[in-house]
Amino acid sequence: MFFVQTAQLQALLRGFPPTSVQGQSATSLATQRRQFACNICGKLLSSQHNLRLHEATIHRGLFQFHCPICNKGLRQERDLRGHLANRHDWKKEFRCSICGHEFGYKRNLKHHVMSHHGRSSLTE
Repeated sequence: MFFVQTAQLQALLRGFPPTSVQGQSATSLATQRRQFACNICGKLLSSQHNLRLHEATIHRGLFQFHCPICNKGLRQERDLRGHLANRHDWKKEFRCSICGHEFGYKRNLKHHVMSHHGRSSLTE
């Protein structure tokens, strides 16, 4: 089910506190771990900044960066660069030093090196 508005999600969740491990509420777990719980979905985040960013992008659909080609909203500039490289074939910033294959995301390069070249790091 896709929620168009935050109010719809809040109405659905009303009366059902978010739960996590062993039936503890997300709020009590957040207090124990000094994390911040989202009041809408219960997700635990590591800082107040990340909580505000999560609420703005996930629940309110506000994004700081937008793709100039398809207008997809992205949270961070690095996500926009990776999106452009992978979806729109722009310059890929990460090149395998072994075979020269290029990637839009560093995590994809790391996965490639491990799976295709049998190395656990980029510098071996």
